[in-house]
Amino acid sequence: MLCGESTPLYLADSDARRRIAATIPQARLICVLRDPVDRAYSNWTHLWVDGLEPIPDVVDACFAEHGRIRAGWAPFWHYLRLGRYGEQLDTLYKLFPRDHVLILRYRELVDTPKDALDRVCGFLGVRQGVVSAIPGDNTRPFVMDGWQTRALSSAVRVGSRLGSAFEPKAWRRASRPLVNALHRRGRTERPELGLTQRRALLAHFEADLDLLERVTEMPFADWRSETGQGAFATRSARA
Repeated sequence: MLCGESTPLYLADSDARRRIAATIPQARLICVLRDPVDRAYSNWTHLWVDGLEPIPDVVDACFAEHGRIRAGWAPFWHYLRLGRYGEQLDTLYKLFPRDHVLILRYRELVDTPKDALDRVCGFLGVRQGVVSAIPGDNTRPFVMDGWQTRALSSAVRVGSRLGSAFEPKAWRRASRPLVNALHRRGRTERPELGLTQRRALLAHFEADLDLLERVTEMPFADWRSETGQGAFATRSARA
């Protein structure tokens, strides 16, 4: 019987990687990699629209990361660190044989889902052709900055800190009216990441992209582009 589990943060967690190798050394691992700049922007957007990110500019939020890590902010706010795949895979390949690790690009899941999922099934040794599509995205309405947004977001974050003393499900139920109020102020499409913003973030990843290409022996020239791959909804509409 095959069992699976999905937790994106495992790849960036060195302790988790070591524990997996020690506990189930025969495990087969699937690493889904997304353009790290697009990934950081998506991550920031997710938290911003839910009121959990206090900085209204993605670049400023990313560059606040070192201080946040020292202050003990949870990994989901580590926008840059989570996208340093070169470092992560360099360590992973020292713990697992290469034929136990499948590298799958996020763009493959969006652009050619049937082929991508058949690759996953073949890698796992299970029947192919069972799944031919992936679900739609879970994008929330994008919320523009302003005093109302900041007031509602501040209330969400205060409640989140207070709610940490209780069961997570209880806080999520209690916070829903505030989050819904935020989303009602939103619009369907999030703004495109600006050229200056992308350049600022891309500069951070250049050295890690060099390492990623050496470690995986795969090209990632498209990730060095100044345009990026865009959001899931945008790319699905183009497909």
